[in-house]
Amino acid sequence: MADIELKFEVEADDDGYVSYECPFCKSIFSLKAGEVQNDDPIYNEMYCPYCGLNDKPSNFYTKEVIEQAQNIAMNYMIDELNKAFKKMTRNNNKYVKMTYKPLKNYAIKDLKTKKGVEEIFECKNCSNHVKVDYYLGKTKVYCAFCGI
Repeated sequence: MADIELKFEVEADDDGYVSYECPFCKSIFSLKAGEVQNDDPIYNEMYCPYCGLNDKPSNFYTKEVIEQAQNIAMNYMIDELNKAFKKMTRNNNKYVKMTYKPLKNYAIKDLKTKKGVEEIFECKNCSNHVKVDYYLGKTKVYCAFCGI
């Protein structure tokens, strides 16, 4: 069976940041899209700027991103089932008659990061940026890339 690649985009906010959600403390933070997509270096783990815990970057996707990915995957599956059943109904004969009602696709919406009242911090170690709620002081923010 061949691998299938389904893609979608999340639009960054006006400052070029995309939202993420910590799987541990459920806090929302934003990272500069260009720094996250940069392959040099490749980050195998991400740190929460609030609690400092780390996990795989894919575990930091927001609920909206996960829901969008699931809907796109479901739509692909629904389209494939609809094609298969449509082909089967063409082979009707006098002994077997098959009909089907096509399944409906899930709604796909544009994902855009909302601009909030976050403050941008630059890591003194790796020079990457994170956008967190403004009420946190600079001493309480962990770098999402290097954890410092």
